[in-house]
Amino acid sequence: ISTMMACADQALMQQESDYVNALGAARSFALAGDQLTISYDGGELRFTRQAPVADRPLEGRWQLTTFVAGESASSLLAGTEISAELAGGRISGKAGCNSYSGDYTVSGANITVSQVGTTKMACSDEIMAQEGAFLGALAAATGYSIAGDQLTLTHPGGQLIFMAAP
Repeated sequence: ISTMMACADQALMQQESDYVNALGAARSFALAGDQLTISYDGGELRFTRQAPVADRPLEGRWQLTTFVAGESASSLLAGTEISAELAGGRISGKAGCNSYSGDYTVSGANITVSQVGTTKMACSDEIMAQEGAFLGALAAATGYSIAGDQLTLTHPGGQLIFMAAP
């Protein structure tokens, strides 16, 4: 089972398809130290255990990768960027078309985002709809969690999943 997100790069889509097919055809596996080998008709998949990534602090730069609404996950529209920079109780970034900024407060694993304002540029209807969905979810955020370099903001309708930005 996998998500149905599409990539613009056809070679990457083919690589993913080949990988998923190889996993589905797995016949055996071997674990030796930090090496996992999965054998299938026609080849092997080889993996090396990676050291866990230390949890990043909440304050920093994040890039949105996934919108989760109920049981459905979707990626951003091609060519758009949604980011968040959190520092000293302020959140700001790109919302897809416009820049935004606001305030946030944290209490334990709870987060509240308020007083969000944006610039007033106009983009295509599709990008503006994505931006509206993001800003609405951000304003409704009630909780957060960090696992390694992934930040998840939860809201009543789902989640916003970010990866740490370089």
